[in-house]
Amino acid sequence: VKLVFFLSLTLFICNFLMSAGLSSAINQINQLTNSTLLTSEPRSIQNLKLGPNNQLLAILENEAKIWNNVNDPKNFKTLKHDLITDAFFGINPDIIATVSKKGDIKIWDWKNTYNKNQQKGLSNTISLNSPLDSIVFYDKDKLLAATGNSIQLINIYNGSKIQENILSPNYLSSVAISADGKKIAFCIDEGIKISNMPGLESQILS
Repeated sequence: VKLVFFLSLTLFICNFLMSAGLSSAINQINQLTNSTLLTSEPRSIQNLKLGPNNQLLAILENEAKIWNNVNDPKNFKTLKHDLITDAFFGINPDIIATVSKKGDIKIWDWKNTYNKNQQKGLSNTISLNSPLDSIVFYDKDKLLAATGNSIQLINIYNGSKIQENILSPNYLSSVAISADGKKIAFCIDEGIKISNMPGLESQILS
């Protein structure tokens, strides 16, 4: 009798937990179903980025759109950039960098961008004259750009090249930086490398 009672109690608890989990999942699905439609042009969207303060950044054909708050679909700005491939929030999320196939980077103080020509708020255009594979913000004033087989440390406001390191004789792709800014990771033909800033002494991980 005790065994039957124990099994019945166990089955009851399992069913209760499953029901609670299902209810939670249904609530989450309902929240998605009831979500706000920000734009009706999904086919032209290439990528999406969420900012730290409820912003949303959408990369479209030849432009990016930034929503100051995802709950306010009418409050957005448009950043024009021909042949745009990606866009990134800065350490300061009021700063956005857009990059293009031509190898140029545009730095936007996007909250000041509101006129029809989409040029007010454009802080700087940096031309690297090289195919641009990846960028990542190093701090509030600088970013790392992976171009060809090197990584360049660039001042975002005057475009000056602070440092350049040839990291691979071949192709260099994605680059990432640690939260403390002391290490970077990047992909080359040999695998993934981890380097220390600023000396960039490398260690192959794979």
